[in-house]
Amino acid sequence: MKFFRFDIGARSIAASRFIGGVRGELLKALVERKDGGLTQQALAQKLGMSRTELNRQLSGSAPLSLRVISGMAWALDREIVFELRPKSDRPGQNQFSDTATLETDTRTIGEASSSSTLPSRPAMRIRSPASAK
Repeated sequence: MKFFRFDIGARSIAASRFIGGVRGELLKALVERKDGGLTQQALAQKLGMSRTELNRQLSGSAPLSLRVISGMAWALDREIVFELRPKSDRPGQNQFSDTATLETDTRTIGEASSSSTLPSRPAMRIRSPASAK
């Protein structure tokens, strides 16, 4: 039996998290607009594409370009907010806080001082212009 081992680099992980976050924000905005009566078919027509192509982009089967993202934000009547911040450690990212210790039977096994190699996700939100104020 053959086994394949490959490493996913920090750059690829960061890109995947960012793209996934953008898709998530687009889907959230789409759900909000669907509650207001907008259909995927109407959104696709407004963007000048087929519903199939829209579904492929939202599901990750087709790449999202900046033009497509900005077009979707426009069609959903949303504003794109983009921000690059310095990396910061956040709980829940496969890392321990600086003060974490692991204990069992009242003996300290070790103090955790390492952090994850996984990069944090850049901030990207798509919001309605009314909520920007």
